[in-house]
Amino acid sequence: MATSANALYVVRLVLGARNPAAPRAALASAVARRNVSTAAIGQQADAPTATGAATDAAAVTDVDFLEPETGEYNDAADFLPERTSTAPAPIPWPTIFPHGEARPVQRRPCDLLARLVSENRIEQARKVYDELHALHTVPVHRKLYLKAALSSLQPTAEGRADFLFWLELYSNRGAAENHPGLKATWDPIVSQILYEHLDVDFIGKFLELGGRKGLLPALMPHFTHVLATMAAPSVSEEIMQRSLAAYINSTTSKTSTSRRAEYGRAFVSDQVNHWWNQYLRSLSLAGWNDAARALLFSPPPGVAWDLFTRHIVVGDPGPRKQRALERRRSKAKQDPLDTLLRAPDTHEEPLAKMISSAVHAPTFPDVGTLARIQAELGSMPNRARLLESFKRRFINPPKSHPGRSTPTVAQQWWWHAEITRLVRAEKHKEAVDHFREHFLWLGLPPVHLAPLKPDATRLVPSISILTTIIPSVLSLLPKDEWVNYHSAYLDLASTMAPSLHPTEYTHLAFVREIAFHLGPPGAQHALKTTMQRGIDPGLPAWNAHLLALAGRGRFDAAQHVLKAMESGRKIAGRALPSPTARTYIGLVRVCAANGQEEWARKFLEQLAEFQKEDSLEDVPEPKTQRRRPKTVHVQVAQPVATPPSSSQSS
Repeated sequence: MATSANALYVVRLVLGARNPAAPRAALASAVARRNVSTAAIGQQADAPTATGAATDAAAVTDVDFLEPETGEYNDAADFLPERTSTAPAPIPWPTIFPHGEARPVQRRPCDLLARLVSENRIEQARKVYDELHALHTVPVHRKLYLKAALSSLQPTAEGRADFLFWLELYSNRGAAENHPGLKATWDPIVSQILYEHLDVDFIGKFLELGGRKGLLPALMPHFTHVLATMAAPSVSEEIMQRSLAAYINSTTSKTSTSRRAEYGRAFVSDQVNHWWNQYLRSLSLAGWNDAARALLFSPPPGVAWDLFTRHIVVGDPGPRKQRALERRRSKAKQDPLDTLLRAPDTHEEPLAKMISSAVHAPTFPDVGTLARIQAELGSMPNRARLLESFKRRFINPPKSHPGRSTPTVAQQWWWHAEITRLVRAEKHKEAVDHFREHFLWLGLPPVHLAPLKPDATRLVPSISILTTIIPSVLSLLPKDEWVNYHSAYLDLASTMAPSLHPTEYTHLAFVREIAFHLGPPGAQHALKTTMQRGIDPGLPAWNAHLLALAGRGRFDAAQHVLKAMESGRKIAGRALPSPTARTYIGLVRVCAANGQEEWARKFLEQLAEFQKEDSLEDVPEPKTQRRRPKTVHVQVAQPVATPPSSSQSS
């Protein structure tokens, strides 16, 4: 096998150096001469034998010259350049005058590989690489191979492997800042990977390869928070260690003592220290508090934590966020915006108060309130500029973030309100497109996504934003896939960071949509599936199930579920949540709206009875029964007798 490969390699070099048009032209002329001689012989023959001679000539003509149908000729034809693109260089003849100082370009064995990649003939280039590898010939690393890597990047395991294969042949870089030229090359690639290839194993291999190529300045700022959110701390920390170690080994010298080498080591050390601090902050923001504290008190060798990182990990996030919001809202008021709100209108005054509170309050307004402001301002055709003016004032307060290019918290708050407004208006496709424009599809199972926009941001969504977009995502799926999608979400949520774990309102969003479109059986299946996974869906989800039963006239089933909640019945080892007064009031309202006065009276009586039992349980115990023996405070090791329960005392 090696002998045939060597022979094919030599034939390709010889044929590639010569003009392939000459042998093909000689072949065509030889065939033409053979046809002419055959025709002359046919004319000299007698008339009775003319037909037979013509048949023999046709048979001879069909036989190809030099057996071009063999496999070796076909393989050689795949790697030869096009006939029109071949321009043989003139041969310098011997002369008494010098030819010049420029030396002729020497051909390399991997030049054919580079030419095939430049012609976008990736399959043939892969065959040439395999032959070079069999001959133990290492190709020269070039930037040209990034084109082959991008053309091979597909959302499949094979496509990702091909991408990493061609990226191995990319040129290495030295340590440098993330300058605009580097951003222009790698930002689109980072966007494509974040939007279509959110796989922990692939991202880990990509970052390690980027460390060997010196590309981490363009990659690490975008992948640190994503990696800390979608992977366990042990996995993400191992990926960070491997990637940064590869970056240090490829960009610094361990033996050189020159001033340039010392400066390079110091520069890389500062970069690595910055990325570790960024990773630790991402761990804390993702909710991995124990892992963040463990890494804080046992840092990697040579890493020093800055004060900002220490404050995020150890400090209280509540007052910190409050102080940031107070600094933002303590700016001076803008009179031009206030004067626009003084125009007379029938419904302008409450809207003006909401806008003033949203702009000047020390905290952000509720997302629902901000969505209502956006909807009302957008519905005023005679005030088209008012919404844009309010948006500019809300996102960019005076004297805040003058030169910041990354999205602020106010911008994310505004985008969340826009998604809420679109979901309320039942514009589900626009809501999903708006979500994809600003946030990563992280924390939700994959679906058929909207096309990637070139100016899309790369933000990790919060659980509240995911809760808002769930109804729109479900509306884009076939209804028979909703239950399976909910199960896939529960499986995925268990692998995410604590900051993306579902809340009771997340479960409410799923159960309410399933109950409305699939009926109470679908909602009951979703609730049982959630509890079987060891997750408590919360009281709001059960309230939605009760209202779905009552809304469809199944009052007996609603009363049965309500009694099970009152008694604390267990499902998969978890007790059902106890109902509140709002649970009964909701059922009474549904019964009254449907004209079921008898059932409304029954639920009111059940509410009064439940509140009576609850009030009896809350009666304080007599002081004589709450006393403890004096020996309890002295002899701690002895077992302490438990006081009687409240039910016995009552």
